[in-house]
Amino acid sequence: MENVFLKHGINVNLVRPPAVIESDIRLIQENASVISKKAMELTDSWAGVMFVLSQEVVEKVATAVGFDIRIAKNIHKEIKKLKYATTESQTTFNEPLATWHAIDATLLVLRGATNLDHALSDFSNENIQSILDAHQDVFQRIREALPEYTAQMNFNPETASAVLRSFGADISSDMLYALASKYGTSSCVDLEGRRGVSSDFIRCVTLTLAYALS
Repeated sequence: MENVFLKHGINVNLVRPPAVIESDIRLIQENASVISKKAMELTDSWAGVMFVLSQEVVEKVATAVGFDIRIAKNIHKEIKKLKYATTESQTTFNEPLATWHAIDATLLVLRGATNLDHALSDFSNENIQSILDAHQDVFQRIREALPEYTAQMNFNPETASAVLRSFGADISSDMLYALASKYGTSSCVDLEGRRGVSSDFIRCVTLTLAYALS
């Protein structure tokens, strides 16, 4: 399996997910402002759409990319403590939420990442397919861990490109559209030419590329 290190040395010291220990959970709160800022940026990248996550989903995704279950069980709670998003309703008010927009950032921070803006900056049109092909076992574990609805929601490939660009990856919307139907995920197009890629594809790509940094 191919190892990927950034030319700029940004992720040279990243530990592999299984090497993260329980005391490393403190890194989430120590990097609260960094994670919250990236979550806000990604909310914009996803055109303002917010995906609220349950404890179960966070555990499944974290273990799919190799985190020990003892670590995975604490991530949801620690993300909610950041209070970057809260509920407003008649029954619950100011209840902290954990959303998808903090997951990639949180998992990278737990592994020691310090520059999220460039965390995936060595990935481009030239190497994305070879990386995804080389890490299909991880990609498929992630896909199986995701909620069923993620395969049924489609976003335009420009959104997918913007999400990856938030972490420094330079991957075009055309490339992402071309790849979306190759790995058990999907793409679509309507009568007026609007293109879509499934949200599970976008999730699998970001998490797989981050995994490939180990």
